[in-house]
Amino acid sequence: MTYRGHPLFVLTYNTMTDTEHIAIRSATIGDALLVARTVLRAVDVPHPDEKGLAKLAELCRQPNVLYSWSNSDVALFDGVPVGAITAYNGADYPRLRANTFPILQAITGYDFNSLDQETTEGEYYIDSVAVDPEHRHKGVGTALLSHAIAKAKVLGAPLVTLVVDPDNPSAMSLYQSLGFEPIGRIRLFTEYVKLGCRLT
Repeated sequence: MTYRGHPLFVLTYNTMTDTEHIAIRSATIGDALLVARTVLRAVDVPHPDEKGLAKLAELCRQPNVLYSWSNSDVALFDGVPVGAITAYNGADYPRLRANTFPILQAITGYDFNSLDQETTEGEYYIDSVAVDPEHRHKGVGTALLSHAIAKAKVLGAPLVTLVVDPDNPSAMSLYQSLGFEPIGRIRLFTEYVKLGCRLT
């Protein structure tokens, strides 16, 4: 399946005033640092050390890994990148995971192979989504998630999934407002709730 460059994926969302707007575009390799920050914010590491961030950004520059720029889209607020989302076909997860986890282990020293499988065939999986703190509560997160759902529909995916910390009620509320419902639990670094948004 392919979607990059599809005209649907240049979307604009009006927000608070006529001069403020959110646009979503496909990430480029030059967005690898933003994608890396998004991955870390999504797992609640808002202030990483620069060395670790640089190593993760190098991973995000690669094409066939979970957190690749090529699996990501960027949110612009008044033309400035302020957030990103990384999502992919669940059928690709085993291959991407096998390429990613050895690199992560070399960076962190942690064996990620003990983590549950996050997604599977038949799902379009939102791996990471985050917005810069100063641009939260402006509709950016909603725009990124809506964009991913629209992309999944074009791809013909029957289900969009993601995982959320059960102790994060604001995120849970946002996801549920977009049609996501609990479909299970998953063990990553701690126990997460898996949510699904059925498209068919």
